[in-house]
Amino acid sequence: MSFGYVESNEETSRELFYKRMVYLTTCHGYVYTNLMDFNFAEKQLYGRVTRNFEPMVLSYGPTSQLKNFSSASESKEPLAALNFVVDAFEKLSQQFDKCALTGKISTTDTFLSSLKVHKAYVNPKKLYDEHLAEVKTGLSSTLKGANPKIRNFDEFILNLIPTLETVSKKIPFTFPAFVKSTFCPINVSGLAVEIADLQADNDFEKIKQFIASPNWEFFVNACNSYGFMVDVKMPWRIVADLAGPAMLEYAGEYRMNTTDLILNVAYEKAHLKYFGRFKYILLDLYNTIKDLRIYEHEVCENGGFIAKTTTPTNYNLESYFIRYDDLYFLELYCRIRFFEEESQFTDGQKNRLISDCLSLAEMDLIQALNSFEKILNKTLDYSGAINYIIERRRILAG
Repeated sequence: MSFGYVESNEETSRELFYKRMVYLTTCHGYVYTNLMDFNFAEKQLYGRVTRNFEPMVLSYGPTSQLKNFSSASESKEPLAALNFVVDAFEKLSQQFDKCALTGKISTTDTFLSSLKVHKAYVNPKKLYDEHLAEVKTGLSSTLKGANPKIRNFDEFILNLIPTLETVSKKIPFTFPAFVKSTFCPINVSGLAVEIADLQADNDFEKIKQFIASPNWEFFVNACNSYGFMVDVKMPWRIVADLAGPAMLEYAGEYRMNTTDLILNVAYEKAHLKYFGRFKYILLDLYNTIKDLRIYEHEVCENGGFIAKTTTPTNYNLESYFIRYDDLYFLELYCRIRFFEEESQFTDGQKNRLISDCLSLAEMDLIQALNSFEKILNKTLDYSGAINYIIERRRILAG
């Protein structure tokens, strides 16, 4: 057991609680406006949700705003972040090098004499794939353990839904829920830069390497000048402040000089890229779980038994999408998303919202998805909102 600060999570819950309080009290003894707790309140979702709290991810492909760092530590792969975040960090790093040369800061500090990137952007789709592989393994084990007789996709869904209702608030199934969960780090936002590779549970090392460093005050103030917040729980991680004038000045070089422009240009809603894949994920899970053959015994009229062998339905993509259309998958998606979110909707309100979304989807699937996620994630009264959209579209259609 360590004294004063936590060095690992192997101590008792009581010891961890009080020592974490000691660490936070030490950190907050310094008055810095940009020293932030990203595990507190709305900061938990910073960089991963829109203003309406809808899960979002960085756009990729031709519209990607990612840029590689030049001042990175040795790495097998290039490290990247949003273009303006990289520019701001490079300037911050140059300022440290200049001040070290002129003797304004200590040159013997392991991490705070010369800033090097150890970790930055992480692809959320890659993280989700890894997460989903584990979820599929768990679901497969659970459903097979219950020994259901799954003859077709309909019977598979009947068995899957109750299981997801039980587990998906803690273990998300869909990509949008994953993006908002604790399984998904702030690094997916492209806003975070880590200048050390340390253990987040070791408070003693945080104090030793950062808080007690002779360059600590210079570091935090310099970060503020260049538009970065410092994560109090991981002081080697700095995060771009999208509302601050310093960071917006760098973003302006890429024609994103307001927070809303950054959100609209650099990011996209997580559900829009995911829904098409949702259908394939379910089919893959069905194929994983179903048996090659089902062996049963059927009672005869004379009281005897006869062996019966059933082969579960195999679907090729064409037959699968003919049998199950977008409306079918939208209803499934909505029901699963309700399981994943902490919402105050009654069962009646849920059914009405799903029904309204299905009606809207007959005219515009994308708008139906957008409307559902907006209502699900924003705790406001949207009564009649979708009905208004539906009626408006009918009027415009003549």
